[in-house]
Amino acid sequence: METAFRIFHEIVTNASKQVSHWPGDAPLSMRQVPGSVLRMTSEEASPGLQVIDVILWLFKRMQTGQQIGPEGARLLRRVLARGRQNDLSFSGVAQQLEVDLNRIMSAEFSEAKQEFSRNFRAKAEQNRPIGMAEYATKKAASIQA
Repeated sequence: METAFRIFHEIVTNASKQVSHWPGDAPLSMRQVPGSVLRMTSEEASPGLQVIDVILWLFKRMQTGQQIGPEGARLLRRVLARGRQNDLSFSGVAQQLEVDLNRIMSAEFSEAKQEFSRNFRAKAEQNRPIGMAEYATKKAASIQA
């Protein structure tokens, strides 16, 4: 698991600055944590992980109808208002994928959308070698360091 985290962190740290514009979705950049350093630690040594544990505990209690008290409810309301919750189980991902694909596949595909798609594809292909070269340069620099 630690190796997977390190690889993922390297990708999102060194990804191109370019923003992807997937049809129907908000602009997305793979570069999320430029210049950050991944530090693996135990939850006992990380206040951030302890807070996440409390939030997950409160969320589970709420989902199962158990009491969380007024302060727990206040914290959870704040987190839910500012964050996103995803079910990353196989069934949760499959359900969300089905919803998203049904929305996409049932949408009208007008001539304007077809033209947008052709232009989007051409621009993505034009930007692909630029992003690959930028990543390769950063990768080479990180290996030499």
